[in-house]
Amino acid sequence: MCDVKGVTASQDDNVMNARSRRRLRSALSALALVLASASLVFAQRPPGLPPIHPDVTAFVGLTTPTASPAVGVAFGGGGSTVRFEIEYAGTLGAATSTHSSAQSISANLMVQSGRPIHGIQFYGIGGVGLYGETFGGGVGSGELFAKNIGVGAKMGLAGQLRLRLDYRVFVLGNAPDAARGIVVHQHPQRVSVGLNFAF
Repeated sequence: MCDVKGVTASQDDNVMNARSRRRLRSALSALALVLASASLVFAQRPPGLPPIHPDVTAFVGLTTPTASPAVGVAFGGGGSTVRFEIEYAGTLGAATSTHSSAQSISANLMVQSGRPIHGIQFYGIGGVGLYGETFGGGVGSGELFAKNIGVGAKMGLAGQLRLRLDYRVFVLGNAPDAARGIVVHQHPQRVSVGLNFAF
C-alpha cells in the first residue's frame, strides 16, 4: 500500500503509470488466455494422467494498512495435497488523492492437509506476481514484483461448496516507477473470506 506525501503528479509520472496500467491489463489478458486454455486441458485430459481437480474461489476481504475492502477470484488445480492457483484481486472504490486503488495478480503453490480434520482442511500458500497501486490523477507505485505467503482453511458447506478463510502477507519489491512523493508500504496484509467450489 502507498501514501502520498503532498505532491502533485508531473507529466512524466502520469506517462510511467499509464505504462504500468497497460502492462497490468496485458497481464490480465494473458491470465484470461491461460485460464481458457486450462479449461480445455481439464476437459480433454489424456487417459492415464492423474486428475487435476479444478476449483474456483470468489472472495472479499480487507487489506492493510488502510483497511481497504478488496474482492478477488482464484482458479486452482492439482492433487489433494499439492495444488497450484492463479489469483487476481483488487480494492473497491475509485482512486482519489488520499485513497488508492490497488490490483494484484499472482501464481501460487498451495500445500494442504490431504483430508479434512473435523471438517476443516488447512493449507499453507505462497507465490509470486505483480502488484500496482494508483491514486487520483494517475500517480501511483508503478508495477511492482510481489511475493506472498499465507495460511488458510476450507470448511465444507454443501456438496462441493466450501467456505474459505485466508490470511496473506505480501512482500513488495522496489518501486523504480513510483511517482514522486509516493511511499510504498513494503508488507501489506490481507484477510479474506470466500466461497470455494470444486468441479
